[in-house]
This record gives sequence, C-alpha cells and structure tokens, in this order.
Amino acid sequence: MSMIGISSSTGLVVLSVVVALMGAFAAIEIAQRIRTERHRRNVWTFCGVIAMGLGIWSMHFVGMLALQPPVPVWYDALLTYASAGAAVFGAAIAFLIFNRVNVSGWLLSVASVFVGVAIAGMHYTGMEAMRMGGTIVYDPILVAASVGIAIVLSFAGLALSRTLLKPIAGPRFFRKAGATLLLGSAVVGMHYTAMAATDLTTGPAGWRPTGYVILGTYE
Repeated sequence: MSMIGISSSTGLVVLSVVVALMGAFAAIEIAQRIRTERHRRNVWTFCGVIAMGLGIWSMHFVGMLALQPPVPVWYDALLTYASAGAAVFGAAIAFLIFNRVNVSGWLLSVASVFVGVAIAGMHYTGMEAMRMGGTIVYDPILVAASVGIAIVLSFAGLALSRTLLKPIAGPRFFRKAGATLLLGSAVVGMHYTAMAATDLTTGPAGWRPTGYVILGTYE
C-alpha cells in the first residue's frame, strides 16, 4: 500500500487553537468563581468540567475537520461520543485539583498524568472513529511524544492555574494568560504532534462505511 498526502485548512487550524484557548480560559474563570462561591459549588464545578471538557473535544474535532484527505471521511458515532467522554473525564480530574485547598507535588504530578492521558485518549479514540477508504499508520515515537507533551503541559498549566486561586499579591493578568496558554497548548500541542505522527495508506476505490456514522467530510 502507498501513502497518501493530507493537507489542512489553515482557517480551521487557527480556529481549533482559538477554541482550545477559550475552553482553557473559561475553565480557569469558573475555577476562580468556585473558590468564592459559598453556595452551588457543585453546580459551578459541573459547569466548569463540561465547559473545559467540551472545549478540549471541540478543539480536537475542529482540528479533525481541518484535515483535507483526498478520500471521503466519515466518523463512527459511538467512538466520537466516547472521545468526548474522555475529554470530560480529563476536565473532571483538573477540577479535582482546582477545588482542593492544598495539593502536594505528588498529587499534582499524578493528576497531570491522568489529564494528559485523558487528552491523548480523547484524540486517539477520535482518530479511531474515522471511517474512510484507507488505513491510519502511526509513528510510535511521535505518538509517545504527543502523550508526553500533553502530560508536561498539563502539569505546568495546572500548577500555574492554582496560583490564581491563592491570595498572592501582584498582577493576575499575566498568570491567568500564562495558565490559559499552557492548558490550551497541552491540547493543541498533543493534537498536532499526534497528527504529525499519522500517515494514511490507500484503500479500495469506492469504499463506503457500514454502521452508524454521524458526519462526512469531502474534498
């Protein structure tokens, strides 16, 4: 089988980055609100988890729609929903860290691993949802690098985000911007490193999917 080239829509790539940053910013804003909220903390936590989780997943799916392979692509419904569930799980772990008064370095490290792996799980589950006339082939080194990027940047983003929840003197704008950038970059860096790890091989002409699919993209 021969490899086939994949191009990307620059506009959708830029949009995917914006979506990731917006989701990260919303999560940090809600986490700060939870610290000052005496009532309905559970409601705000739920809203924060959903906002962050769907922000992560939306970034991924916009990034997927940015792909322009030379063959039609469909997405398996069940696996697509499962990828969204993985993103929400990662966001729930992040808010567990946001909501705790004290977090040790060990707990932060473990949580970062779970968040990073959840982001990676979201991405690769979403990739498995693709249905097309070709086969996905991964570069194992870049796959490992993509997971490492998600974990390391998740750690940095969670650590910096927690400083926003403490009464530390000084301007908060740069810390908030930095935390937003790091959390957003954990998703964006992981996604596009994983895409760099991906090649497609040719498949049978005229292939069409079976089963329940929810979306098709065409050249």
